[in-house]
Amino acid sequence: MSGSVLGVLKTGTHFLEERGLNDAQESSEELLSHLLRKTKASLYLDSSEIIPNRKQKAFFELIKKRSDHYPLQYLVGHLPFRHVNLEVKRGVFIPRPETECLVDLVLERIGKENDSALKILEIGTGTGCLALSLAHEIPNAKVVATDCSKQALALASKNARQSGVLNRIQFVETTYWNGISSQFDVVVSNPPYLSKRDFLKLQPEVQFEPKRALDGGQDGLRAYRYIAGKVQNVLKVGGLLAFEVGQGQAARVESMLQASGFEEIQKTKDLAGIERVVSARLAH
Repeated sequence: MSGSVLGVLKTGTHFLEERGLNDAQESSEELLSHLLRKTKASLYLDSSEIIPNRKQKAFFELIKKRSDHYPLQYLVGHLPFRHVNLEVKRGVFIPRPETECLVDLVLERIGKENDSALKILEIGTGTGCLALSLAHEIPNAKVVATDCSKQALALASKNARQSGVLNRIQFVETTYWNGISSQFDVVVSNPPYLSKRDFLKLQPEVQFEPKRALDGGQDGLRAYRYIAGKVQNVLKVGGLLAFEVGQGQAARVESMLQASGFEEIQKTKDLAGIERVVSARLAH
């Protein structure tokens, strides 16, 4: 085996290809970039550089884990999300790129309110990706972010500190918003939305993520029913509620919101053309 950057990279890619990973080259590049602290482009610019044996050993240990479909994000330990870099670790749900659409939608719908001191509640913060992004992109906002997982809240708090927005986010360990009596201008959530049927056809990588962050009950809509039916207790009249939803769920969530006294309901597609965000305002 060649000890050069290119040789090691090719060996790692081949190993993953033989084990059926569709993203073998991307995974190999990401893992070697992570270990060598180089950009992907630098791997090819420095392709003849010799990698020390201990680094090669560490690389192939990561490759072996990846070959078992262990999530790449957990192996690398970080993930870019909009304008922040998130630490990720096993036990906390990995943010997906399409979730960025939820932030875009909130920014679009609040419009000129962007400059005001909005109070925002995020339900189920996980790594903190939504709370951090909203605090970062709405400079005067105050955010309360809840989660029932101590591990998730510790990670979200660390991410907020590293991103410089911890002073504007309050992290609360609770289910939904239990124990919180404030009124909010915006409530946002990417709740668990996988149905029992969805669990039968999960990608192998998803099996490593926490089930509580994925399991939406029999039809995947358990959290949406609860929030749509009770969020009036913490959402101001005229306030904005915005959800991420799973594929094929937007129409049913829209119906829930209509039945719960919401108006100006919008369904927004992600870059793949899937209705990914449902948003509405609480009627006067």
